Amino acid sequence: MAAQERYFTKEELKKYSSGNQEKLYLSVLGQVFDVTRGRKFYGAYPPRHGIAWGFARVPGWMIGGEGGYTGFAGKDASRAFISGKFNEEGLVEEVE
Repeated sequence: MAAQERYFTKEELKKYSSGNQEKLYLSVLGQVFDVTRGRKFYGAYPPRHGIAWGFARVPGWMIGGEGGYTGFAGKDASRAFISGKFNEEGLVEEVE
């Protein structure tokens, strides 16, 4: 069975950011990915003994009980992935 196509507006995609307890989605070059299984990287979760989990420790993104890629969930992360700038500079809508 082929996967069903679904289109997301920016506002709809935002609903699936790190605060969503059910699903986490991110977009790269117009394709939306379900990253729910990677919640410890893309989502907020309860801190465990004061340890922040995740491989990326980018200043400004490792806050409390959030994964290292929390800023990507619910957004188009194209520029960040293309440029390697996994911070606020890379998480912008324009891919220049």
